[in-house]
Amino acid sequence: MTADLVVLDFENAEVRTSDYESLKPSGWLTGEIINFYWTFLERREFRTEPCVLFLGTYTAYRISNAESATVTDNISAQLSDELNHRQLILIPLNHRSHWSLLVYCRLTRTFYHYDSISKHNRDFAERAAGRFLRVLEPKLKDGFYFKSMQTPQQNNDYDCGIYV
Repeated sequence: MTADLVVLDFENAEVRTSDYESLKPSGWLTGEIINFYWTFLERREFRTEPCVLFLGTYTAYRISNAESATVTDNISAQLSDELNHRQLILIPLNHRSHWSLLVYCRLTRTFYHYDSISKHNRDFAERAAGRFLRVLEPKLKDGFYFKSMQTPQQNNDYDCGIYV
């Protein structure tokens, strides 16, 4: 058995050998690759944009699959300081091995969903948006808007992570 060594580390975002392998042609990107890239974007490319948050894949997964309000309420309490000043939150969704992107705009209370296989994850994304709203806007009593957006489409069964 080979060790799954850390091959790249950027501000505590690690890429291991197995994650690196997912970058090969026809590979399915791992959540760690997406986290690594999002950490880079947030800390380097968007460092002067404090209103933007790139939510990590692990947190996004926990919220989108939460089976009780207790889970979302606990996450909301843990992240409240981090979320208060954010106006645009980018959320990677993974459902049935397919990545899509959910973007929340606080100003319009709208979730925008981008899916590289038409509306493959749409129903899941809309349910997840309700869970995310409990975390992002815990005091909001009204609803939210949800829009499926046009986005470039993948022409294979493995590039969805690249589109996110």
